[in-house]
Amino acid sequence: MRRTPLKRYTPLRSRRPRRKTAKRTTYTKELREYIRERDEYCRVCGGRGDQVHHVIPRGRFKVHPERYTFSDVHDERNLMWICWRCHNWAHHSEANLQAVIALQEQRFGPLRKAA
Repeated sequence: MRRTPLKRYTPLRSRRPRRKTAKRTTYTKELREYIRERDEYCRVCGGRGDQVHHVIPRGRFKVHPERYTFSDVHDERNLMWICWRCHNWAHHSEANLQAVIALQEQRFGPLRKAA
C-alpha cells in the first residue's frame, strides 16, 4: 500500500472579505525615529527603550477626541519612547496608565482638558 502525505486545510488568507479601514493618519517611520531620538531611553524606568507608546490610548482618543488638548492621536506630545516591560505595565491597569499620563503631562503640559 502506498502512503500519501496528510492533507490538511491551511488557508493562506481569511475567507472573510477585508473591511476597509480608515486611512492612517500621521504615524510614520520618520515620526517613530523622531520620538526615539527625542526620548533616547525609556521614559518610565530609564532603561533601554524599544517601543513607541501612545500615552492616551488610540481607542480612548477615538471615542472622546474632544477631551484632549491635541487634535491627532499621533501628536508628538501623545507619544513616548518606552521599553516593552513598562509598556505592558502601563496597559495593565488604569492606575498605571494615569501614572504614565502624569509623567507626560510634566514634560508637555496638560494633555486632557479640564472637566
